[in-house]
Amino acid sequence: MLFYIKKCVIFKNKNFGEIKGSVALNSQQIQEILQYPRIDRSNPVNLLYCIFICLSILLAMHSGEHYQLKVDQFKIERHGGLQFFRYTSKNNQHGLHKGQAQVIPIPLDTARPCDDIKFYLAS
Repeated sequence: MLFYIKKCVIFKNKNFGEIKGSVALNSQQIQEILQYPRIDRSNPVNLLYCIFICLSILLAMHSGEHYQLKVDQFKIERHGGLQFFRYTSKNNQHGLHKGQAQVIPIPLDTARPCDDIKFYLAS
C-alpha cells in the first residue's frame, strides 16, 4: 500500500494530481509507471507489482477483481501469446455456470506484459 501512496505523491508533484472522475491514464503516465524501479522481475514482490499493473492495464481490471483470478483462466497459445478467460465482470455477467466466457487475447506484440505473465504463471 505504501508503494501506491508514494506513487500518488510523485504524480501529484508532477502535476498529475487531481483527476476528473473517469479520465484514464495517458500513455506517458503508463510508461512512467512501467519504468518505475519496483515494476520488474528482480524478486517475487516486484514481479507481483508488475503483474498487478499489467493486468490492470491490459484487462481493465477494477479494485477487487485481481483477487478472484485463477491460473486456469490463462491459456498459452501455440504462437506464444496468451488468452485470458473472464467469466464475470461488471460488463460480462455470464458466470461459470451460465455459459461462455469473454476471451481476451494478450498478443506477443505486448511482449513485456505477455512474458512477465508467463514467467509468473510458471513460477
